[in-house]
Amino acid sequence: MEYAASPYAGIDGGDENAEYWFVGMEWSSRADFAESYEKWQQQAENPYSKNVDITKGSWVFEEKLQDIYRRLPHTVCDKMIFAEGSNSFKLNLFPLSFNTDDEKKNWANDATAQKTGFANFKAYQQAVVSARQKLFTELLKLNRKEKTIFCFGTGYSEYFATAFDIAESDFAEQTARLSGNRRFYVAAAKNPLIKKIILCPFPRYAFNDKDIEKISSIMIGV
Repeated sequence: MEYAASPYAGIDGGDENAEYWFVGMEWSSRADFAESYEKWQQQAENPYSKNVDITKGSWVFEEKLQDIYRRLPHTVCDKMIFAEGSNSFKLNLFPLSFNTDDEKKNWANDATAQKTGFANFKAYQQAVVSARQKLFTELLKLNRKEKTIFCFGTGYSEYFATAFDIAESDFAEQTARLSGNRRFYVAAAKNPLIKKIILCPFPRYAFNDKDIEKISSIMIGV
């Protein structure tokens, strides 16, 4: 648990003082898992990069956020999203990568997974998300800028709610649905440093222009 609660386990980069936080579910590849698990073993801090270059490597997810980022108020538009001073910050709900169903279902037979000390994937999620709540609370205390927090993965609503100390039922479905009848949700938070939390489907494919308009209007309070 020390690794899961340490600054900054599973955090990709950006400006922690930013008004806009973008929170993914977990790192995206087994290679990422190998790197993150090594740090888990060491229970070491993982200082995040303050200058993420989304034009290199496998930053497909970040590229899909760029269109939303460009439409937000108070952004520094000559900066790349998640670069230092960009007013954007990239986190992950979980610090390790288990990105396939087989890895999760076959937990007991996965030697790497066993080393985390949890009996199954559900136990890992429940224990780790409590540690993440403590970490996210401490990160929010570092400055006084009010946050708009964008969370990806509607199937993870229980965990996002716990991580940001709200009830899952606080997420209210928006009547303006996204393309393909996909749903997104908005919640207020107890923490005065959080303006709102937007829970949206994971953008497996890029949002179209109408989707971006809907999401952006919610984020800026229109």
